Amino acid sequence: MPKKKKKPEVKEVVQILRGMQDLLGSERKPWDYFFEKAKKLASGFGYEKINTPILEEQWLFKKGLGEAAEIIKKQIYEFFDRRGKIRIALRPDFAPCVMRAYIDHEMFNLPQPVRLYYSGPVFRYEKLEPKRYHQFHIFGLQSIGLDKPIADAELIVYADTLFKNLGLKVNIEINNMGCSRCRSFYRKKLYNFLKKKKKNLCVECREHLEKNPFRIFDCEKRTCQEIVLLSPQLLNSLCPKCEAYFSKALEYLDGVGVVYHLNPYLIRSADYYNGPIFEIYSSLSSEKFQSLSPKEKTALPGLPEVGGVKLGTGGRFDRLAQSLGGPSTPACGLSLGVERIVDEMKERKIKIHNGKKNRIFLCQISDLSLLEGLKLKKLLVEEGFEVVDDLKNESLSAQLEKANKLNLRFILILGHQEILDKSIIIRDLITHSQEVVSREKIVNELKKCLKR
Repeated sequence: MPKKKKKPEVKEVVQILRGMQDLLGSERKPWDYFFEKAKKLASGFGYEKINTPILEEQWLFKKGLGEAAEIIKKQIYEFFDRRGKIRIALRPDFAPCVMRAYIDHEMFNLPQPVRLYYSGPVFRYEKLEPKRYHQFHIFGLQSIGLDKPIADAELIVYADTLFKNLGLKVNIEINNMGCSRCRSFYRKKLYNFLKKKKKNLCVECREHLEKNPFRIFDCEKRTCQEIVLLSPQLLNSLCPKCEAYFSKALEYLDGVGVVYHLNPYLIRSADYYNGPIFEIYSSLSSEKFQSLSPKEKTALPGLPEVGGVKLGTGGRFDRLAQSLGGPSTPACGLSLGVERIVDEMKERKIKIHNGKKNRIFLCQISDLSLLEGLKLKKLLVEEGFEVVDDLKNESLSAQLEKANKLNLRFILILGHQEILDKSIIIRDLITHSQEVVSREKIVNELKKCLKR
């Protein structure tokens, strides 16, 4: 009886998960540039860095964002710990995490407000579309402990300043969610209006009508969007106190010269928002807007000239701390989508100043030079230089070719003779001149060269 042939083993090759991305080499440049600008500006505005875990108890987000929130119902990554006792979630949003840290570390005993900035990945199981991921990155600010309109205005001024520093033109849309009384009064008006239009609503909006009619403002269906434009405006339902608060916040923005657009149809369906809210969109050029199809134009948020992609959101959430078991604490925040901002920078061809003025290439052309080269590299790095080298000990011509590809002007050449003389050669790849200097003077000589 003939032996059965064994099926050839299929070799498994590791690959990245769907909805994730790697960032390599030059792809990181716009990311690093954005974070450098954002962090420096946040520090300048008086915000301090906070790091929170990627993993938190699931109830934190359930309580913070609301059980009916889309993130909780459909997008959150959750699982039990190894003991099967605690339900854990991958962080889908930063605001509850930062507030949890504020309560956990009793920051309410510190001078208020407590200003914090954060950055890192968040995870949401969303429908995959071009430039949308299950893991994406957020940079944001939170101002906790102050119920004055200056706090809301400061966040918008920060965002406006940051985008100007990045060279991006944006549109800022603002509305006011009011207090719980304003919202309750408006909810009834909206419900009564939508009930009459129920037959024209999409299936999902009909389902949400009883529990949360605000969800219609998140709907992208054309028929629902047309109904939204006819619906009552929340601004007409504000109590005198909320109206005065909002007017003062806008007065601050006008005084600083921030350009914004009042959008009465900007509504948040999340439970914890109150008071001023805002969204930031990239600005379409008139040429690009005219090139869009009628269908694409109608899909743009707000007015046609607003256009573009949503780059960030923000607002006030005074009820968040109390919903997490903490004391009643006013708070507001700003959240920026890093991937979208970086994509916008690429599309607009924003020039990135890479700050590599102190970058040099170190050529080591003998086995003896490796140890001396390591000593020299340590010295130069300690003095603030960025040293690129080739530890493969290739030929001088091969190393010079690499230095050229990196667009570096100055290279250091360390060979057998230079080791004996305790010297080093500085070569200028632009003028093709070179000089031999003592290793004791290398730092000062390099600084002189880089000033040219």
